[in-house]
Amino acid sequence: MKIINTQTIENLKKVKIPHFNETLILEIIGPENDLHITSHQPVIYTPGVISKFLYKKKEKVIVYNDSDKAEFNFLSNTFNLNKPIEKLEKQDITKLREFINHSYHHFEKIIEKQEIIENINVFLSILNDEPLDKFTIFWHNILIKYLEKYGIKLNFEIKLLSDLSKNIKDFFYWVIENYNNFYDLYNESIHIFKKNLGFYPIKELEKGETPFWIIKGNLRKTVYYNNKITDENGNNINSEEFKDIRPKAVTWAIYRRYFLFNNVTDVLGIGSSYYNFVSDYIATNLLNKPPLPTTIVSLSIPLKIDNKKINNLKSIINAFKTAIFTNPEKLKKILIPLKEYENLINLKDIHNIVNKIDYYIDKTLIKQKSMILEEINKKENRKIKKELTQKIKQINQQIVKSVENELKELSKLTEIIEFQIEKIFDDYKTINSRDYPYFFLNPQEIIKALENEKN
Repeated sequence: MKIINTQTIENLKKVKIPHFNETLILEIIGPENDLHITSHQPVIYTPGVISKFLYKKKEKVIVYNDSDKAEFNFLSNTFNLNKPIEKLEKQDITKLREFINHSYHHFEKIIEKQEIIENINVFLSILNDEPLDKFTIFWHNILIKYLEKYGIKLNFEIKLLSDLSKNIKDFFYWVIENYNNFYDLYNESIHIFKKNLGFYPIKELEKGETPFWIIKGNLRKTVYYNNKITDENGNNINSEEFKDIRPKAVTWAIYRRYFLFNNVTDVLGIGSSYYNFVSDYIATNLLNKPPLPTTIVSLSIPLKIDNKKINNLKSIINAFKTAIFTNPEKLKKILIPLKEYENLINLKDIHNIVNKIDYYIDKTLIKQKSMILEEINKKENRKIKKELTQKIKQINQQIVKSVENELKELSKLTEIIEFQIEKIFDDYKTINSRDYPYFFLNPQEIIKALENEKN
């Protein structure tokens, strides 16, 4: 008879992404122990991730999953180093520093909230001064120093998945020796989850696929088992290469919760709570051991950035784009309100072309067009409106033809500006979501939100 923890399923049904100014603290499996562990990739954390680290301000073990891909998101900008985090070298850290500094200097133009700018500058000062080291150590030290700047001093013991995986051979063989049962339980648990919660937490395993990576050079390849152990390309994996095998999400959860730690509480975020159901279903049925006490922690704190300015900018650019081939004589006037946005976008080339267009256009044609428009608006001319509109169209064709090359060039430049504005707009959307970088926020606000929820 297989073990299904129905209470865990019922608790998982309560897991929701917190709305703004909401905090989620949910004991999935209790009771909590004094020592907490938590795990995350060493990337640019959101406040929700930091809430796991700061929960109850307790002594914690943080296990950094440094076998994950080195991909860093700063608002709408992504920096992908195309290698696992554990493979990052000092020159990669230098490139990451440059990426963050460059992204911020672009972002700084659109933010007008001084407190956020001050928080980011605190982080950048630490980032730029921190001595280069093994990346995850370097990254953790920055976090600790950032917290300390705001009076938060906590005792974190840190471990790296890349180091823990050096002793993973026995665990890996346990999975291989139990592969058929493991495979069945893995996929079965996904269907149980889907039946009860309405979606799949992760994809099913293919037959022969294992939830492990092997790191070869700067690449991560899935490990397969079909009476022999190979990578996804069919290359044999020998015993000397076992040091380069890393668990994926489910096997990492099993390894952490059933082999590495005892008498601790596992503090999870929302995403990991889902695949932990899969790991617990497999492990409790194969090992006949209870899972660790588990608490889910997350929150959403709004920065309340007004995006009215960027919406106005989009409206002006849309009007400008429409006028290029319909009312080119009005382009110079439409540009006037864009003066206040010149700190966001470079309009120098557009101004130059618009001035050239304004110079080349025959002013008598503009005068004729204006006079006909006046006639169109008169009530007594309703019967000849169609005829007058046709005259407007003819005059407009003459105007466009006289500056056709310049208008085409202007149209291309406007498309570039539109792309830049869309990126700025995406930044605004991220800032006004829950997914902005943690260093936009005073971390005392995270502690305050956690304590308010606890009380």
